[in-house]
Amino acid sequence: MISPFGNSFTDTTWTTTPKEIKELWWNEFKWKFRWDEAGEKEARIIFKRKAGGHMRNVMNRAKRSQETPDFITADNRVEIKRTWDTEKHKQISEINKKNRASSSSEGLATYAEGSINIEEHRKRIADELGTEPIFIATFERTFQKKDKTWTSNRANAITDKYELVMSTTAASGDGDGDGDGHNDDDNEIADDDDDPC
Repeated sequence: MISPFGNSFTDTTWTTTPKEIKELWWNEFKWKFRWDEAGEKEARIIFKRKAGGHMRNVMNRAKRSQETPDFITADNRVEIKRTWDTEKHKQISEINKKNRASSSSEGLATYAEGSINIEEHRKRIADELGTEPIFIATFERTFQKKDKTWTSNRANAITDKYELVMSTTAASGDGDGDGDGHNDDDNEIADDDDDPC
């Protein structure tokens, strides 16, 4: 579990948490879990994403409920509340709230297949076809309703853009040749953040 370093905890996001604390959490995680050495970079990327999400959830619950988690002292709670009350934090919070609530054509494409994840659908399509499905086949299966209409304007826009890119790529001869919509040389996980945690 993510917990304080020393006797205090005043950081409200993964980004603002000092590097030495993130490194401490990473080392604690490594001490409890094992993986192949070749997977170290990927494990660290996943840890960073999950730890950041966990911090966000804990702090959001504390903010909504006005209850202080056990690992935050009363003094630190006052400092954290001061951060939450700043105009900058309120603006960011409002922007994020609007982004989450957006259901317009600029919003997210809505997943239509309940508890079955996209990877499972991809496997099922591969079994049906006897070959790996192209991106658009999986996307259609997971973002179209049973009546073949799209779950949102955004999903429709994504397929239109995909078809345009694929036809442009095919016409220019820049494709990778297998029609799956992926450049097969670009399979490495990239992490733009220089911070290893």
